[in-house]
Amino acid sequence: MGIDRRPRTPHRKLRALAAYATKGQADGLTIYLTPGGQYAVIIDPTTPGLQGTSGLKILLADTSLALSSSGLALNLAANSGLVVSSGLKLAHAPVAPLFDHFADVANTDLLEDDLVSDTVAPGQLANNGDKLQGEYGGLFTRITTVRIRAYFGGQLMFDTQPQGLSATSAWMCRINLIRVSSTVVRYTMLFSAAPFAFALATAVGELTGLTLAATNIIKITGQSTGAAGDIVAKMANLLFIPAA
Repeated sequence: MGIDRRPRTPHRKLRALAAYATKGQADGLTIYLTPGGQYAVIIDPTTPGLQGTSGLKILLADTSLALSSSGLALNLAANSGLVVSSGLKLAHAPVAPLFDHFADVANTDLLEDDLVSDTVAPGQLANNGDKLQGEYGGLFTRITTVRIRAYFGGQLMFDTQPQGLSATSAWMCRINLIRVSSTVVRYTMLFSAAPFAFALATAVGELTGLTLAATNIIKITGQSTGAAGDIVAKMANLLFIPAA
């Protein structure tokens, strides 16, 4: 029987790696789970020079490792504090989910109430062109007057103003944010609700005076003149998209 001398690539080992992500060593890759619940990594001594720090998350998928002209390419999260030696090439992570929401959240009174609120980590938008993309949806459960607003970093991006409903219905909004500088983002927003007088609304603008190196809250709020439970958020998600 002949010996199979075909070259092997890291891709053949990746399917096994994911199963060992919290168990220690697999195929020469030692993975340590940090107290913060994210992964740090040290390549074995035969491939020295890569050190992970707390907050580094390794993407254990078939695309996490790939051969390149300079050796081994690793797709790792940006701003991970990596120390890299020759033979290794870093690439930014692809689109990364930051938050998911799939439990009902309703207004609790006749004041402005948070329906979905997420705290974006300091430095998440570290580079000009880094983006956040959010999608939100829910229900208007009573024929009354309602109001939806959207905020980032404490600044108002969008406001439906009070709208009288002609029927109960669904509502949905999409938000895109892009970093312009360490203190400025631009945004686009699309809001849809069939019973509203405008049915579909858009907004484009710029927020200034932000501190993107600190935490920033992105949120959707609801207010009703009827009763608690008039506005319900059913689901939402927020994605991070690195600069091109």
